[in-house]
Amino acid sequence: MTPHINPDVATLIGRGLLSALFVQSGLTKPLHWQEALDEIKSFGLPRSPLLLVPALGVQLLGGLGVALGLCTFWCSLALLMFMLPTTLIAHGFWRYRGEARAHHVTGFFQNLTMSGGLVILMAVGAGGLSLDAMLLSAGVQR
Repeated sequence: MTPHINPDVATLIGRGLLSALFVQSGLTKPLHWQEALDEIKSFGLPRSPLLLVPALGVQLLGGLGVALGLCTFWCSLALLMFMLPTTLIAHGFWRYRGEARAHHVTGFFQNLTMSGGLVILMAVGAGGLSLDAMLLSAGVQR
């Protein structure tokens, strides 16, 4: 017999876990602005706020949307569209050797795993314990 877990509780917990990295990054990188710009440069991209500001916006707003279950499909899609190129740029393990390669293999597959979670969330929705569900029950169209 398979144990039962309430799907609304499961999606609430899953949304919280899935969003944690994005919210944390969106909140802390502005506090360490120069280091964040240096990180972008280390990926071979221009050291520019024009890249960093939208990335932080997607991470913070998308992460909060997923955590709260607000516009969950669109926030998940925005984070997914952020994750895929970021994974290829930041964790292109094929460009590395030795210990650095092992680090980037792990980062690459962690990002793919999180991307999979976002796709599942897009398919199943935020669940009953979400702002999406509250708005829907109140008759508010999303």
